[in-house]
Amino acid sequence: MKVALAIAGLVLICSLSVFAEIPVQSNFETDRFTGKWYGIGIASDADWIQAKKNKMKMYTTVMTPTAHGGLDVTLSIQKPDGCKVIHDIYKPTDQPGHFQYTSSRWGTMHEVHVVETNYDDYIILHLQKTKGTYMSAMVKLLEECSAEI
Repeated sequence: MKVALAIAGLVLICSLSVFAEIPVQSNFETDRFTGKWYGIGIASDADWIQAKKNKMKMYTTVMTPTAHGGLDVTLSIQKPDGCKVIHDIYKPTDQPGHFQYTSSRWGTMHEVHVVETNYDDYIILHLQKTKGTYMSAMVKLLEECSAEI
């Protein structure tokens, strides 16, 4: 039930993002935003997500603060032919909790907003991708990896 409500919230945030300014975690602290996280929910209007959503599996994300206030981010996705690793550096903006990066894989510009986190259990991220005139939005729900899982 909690997951269903969280995913419904993700869809709502994603759909509203086109019409409003994206909220960010108040008093966001980059240095507390560390660790290994499981990706447990995604909502998006991106065509590739819609086409592959039935085949998608859980992934992990490792986030480490950088010396310049950004985040070093590594995603690991299990594929039939092995593990796929994607590495990007999220650069800080003037607003704490708002980052930008250029995809190392596609060369597209991404805006990342930390919508909400308690730093220990969950993260809600909003990502906006721009390539030319094409724009898509994605909301991710991440859960802390712990010894109990």
